[in-house]
Parts: sequence; structure tokens; C-alpha cells
Amino acid sequence: MYNLNKQKNKNRQGFTLIELVVSLGVFSLISVALVGLFVTSLRNEKRALNVQLIQDNARLVMETMVRELRDGSNVVFDNVQNISFRDKYGTLIKYSTGTCSLAGNANNNCIKRSIGGVAVDLGSGNVNITNLKFFGVASNVASNQPRVTIFFTAGSGIAPYQANINLQSTISLRNMEL
Repeated sequence: MYNLNKQKNKNRQGFTLIELVVSLGVFSLISVALVGLFVTSLRNEKRALNVQLIQDNARLVMETMVRELRDGSNVVFDNVQNISFRDKYGTLIKYSTGTCSLAGNANNNCIKRSIGGVAVDLGSGNVNITNLKFFGVASNVASNQPRVTIFFTAGSGIAPYQANINLQSTISLRNMEL
């Protein structure tokens, strides 16, 4: 009988303590690497969504200004950061920057569209508009095509996923008097 129990113990296969510790260590290293990769992926996704928010808002603002300026007339550059003109219906419109009044970050600047002294924010309050500049090129005899160039930087203050983009557009105006 004694020999029978000894043979049963010899046939049992198992893991030693060292094998278990090594396999646990390898599994832990793989798990830590996978969690780090997952966290990095989440951060990159949030940053990409933030950049998309900035691009969408900046394009909306730029499209609005371009559409109105294209048919505008009597353009006056108050300074590099302000422009006023009459739209195709004769309404006086002014573009400038100022503190956002929309929901969002109260420290952000928005592009303001003023009609009759009433200013409305263009875009989102979560997007900060900086470095707004308007440049004009008067028509000359050779081209007879007046132009206005708009430049601004749009950024997001949502930390830690901050991003900035620069937008520039040159509009050939149909009816412009400088």
C-alpha cells in the first residue's frame, strides 16, 4: 500500500512556486502594458475630438464671414482686428473679437458679428479665437479684383487636450470700395 500512494504522488503534475511567481510577473507586465496602451488611446481620442470641435467651429465662423464679405461693399478696416462693411442688402455689419457671451469658458474670445450695435458671437464659447486680422488689397487697373484676407487662430482651452489651428482665407469681393 505504501508503494501505491507514492506512485500516485509521482504521477501528479503541478506547478512549483517559482513557476507561479514567474507566470504572474509576466502576466502583470503584459497587463500593465495593455492598460497603458488603452489609456493612451483614450487620450488620443479625446484630443482628436477636441481638434474636430475646433475645426468645425472655426470653419463655421470663416464660412459665415466669407459668405457675407464676398457680396459686401464699402469695406472699412477700423484697424487690423476690426472690419465693417455693407452686405448685399445694405445692412452695416462689423466683425471684431471680444469675450464670449455664449455658454462655455468665459475667458475665451469669440468673433463678434455686430448689426446695428447688437453683437452676436459666432461659433462656440468653448473655442478661443485669437490673432484675428483683416488685410485688404485695393483693386488696381491690372486686376480690378479687390480682396480681403482673413486670418485667425482657433484653440481650445480644454486641458490637457489643448490644440490650436490657424485659418486663413482670401475673398475676392464683387463690390468693394476701399
